[in-house]
Amino acid sequence: MLASRCEGHVEPPEFYRGREQTYLKHYFLENYLARLVWNVGSFRDEFVYFDGFAGPWRSESDDFEDTSPVIAIRKLTELRRGLAEKGKQLRVRCIFVESDPKTYPDLQRAVQIADEISVETMNCTFTEALPAVLPTLGRAFTLTFIDPTGWTGFPLRVLTPLLQRRSGEVLINFMFDFINRFIDAPQPELEKSLNDLFGGPGWRVLLERPDREDAILDFYRERVRAAGSLRYVTATRIKKPEQDRAYFHLVYVTGHPKGLVEFRKVEQQAAEEEEKARLHREQENRIRSTGTGELFTVEQTMEGGFRSYGAERAARLAQAREWLRGALKNRASIPWDEALPSILEIPMVWDKDVKALVKGEQEAGRLSIRGLKAKERVPKLGQGHVLVARHMDADP
Repeated sequence: MLASRCEGHVEPPEFYRGREQTYLKHYFLENYLARLVWNVGSFRDEFVYFDGFAGPWRSESDDFEDTSPVIAIRKLTELRRGLAEKGKQLRVRCIFVESDPKTYPDLQRAVQIADEISVETMNCTFTEALPAVLPTLGRAFTLTFIDPTGWTGFPLRVLTPLLQRRSGEVLINFMFDFINRFIDAPQPELEKSLNDLFGGPGWRVLLERPDREDAILDFYRERVRAAGSLRYVTATRIKKPEQDRAYFHLVYVTGHPKGLVEFRKVEQQAAEEEEKARLHREQENRIRSTGTGELFTVEQTMEGGFRSYGAERAARLAQAREWLRGALKNRASIPWDEALPSILEIPMVWDKDVKALVKGEQEAGRLSIRGLKAKERVPKLGQGHVLVARHMDADP
């Protein structure tokens, strides 16, 4: 299983060589499924995993081990068994949709490994499948994974009924590299496909922005938020192999602050994995070029921190601090259940970062925490804790 291969800081499996971005996407999916389903199993009796663009595409493994359907089936089977050992019976159902009639037989073969969970495959487009799938979801908690090869096939108007379901989450592969490559072109068909993606016009004004990538992503996030009933929409970036720029963003939609906490925990794991994969590739290239080995392992070179993410992390943490100070300046107090998820919507800011930020502001005399019990030191979700401004005009 992919997760076990990732433990102990080893290289990505051989069949992902040259496709590290796919490895990281699958790494993220599997690790988030683990956190989500374990939590869902504590308060629901049914979970549905809905993959709208299942493929499998470009598999380099004879048993489709490097495809999202097989990864999901194996992880969900493992999680169901784990919950059963705890006395919790969770019904698990998977729905895999693939439109290509040439690829669909591979999907049917791949899912034959499922023997403990229910699996359904559909040979149609996601747009055709969704109206048929939605009525079958009932009260089941659902994770919908939208992982296309481009940016078409899931227009926002089609997604809207799914985004209006409160009992679930959505994970969208926002193919920024492809979008950015073609978004300047004025062809009418291209413009229509982008209007479908964004839920209407308004995106052209973003093209001249110096922060073009963030502007386009934020525009999409806000359109997704406005279309549905799920309050929180954030994203995490996966870079192109051997390049310091985005290949795609995984856009995450949830209705619960706890979901953001868990998403960011997986983002931290994935960032470490991405750094490691990048360093492995660089080391291999050096060894191939020089013909000699190297003294330090990749794991040893990583002990100094995130080389590839240092500047971005610093900027994002500064953004988090600015948000907190601005919110308390404008409102004087803010509930922790509102402050934490609002800050965690900022990419590369993790739960531990927010708590460290609050602690620093508290020690500097800029805020206090109302509602903490005698032995509590940090605020927690669902406990009625409130951040209260104090001396917000003090020097930073």
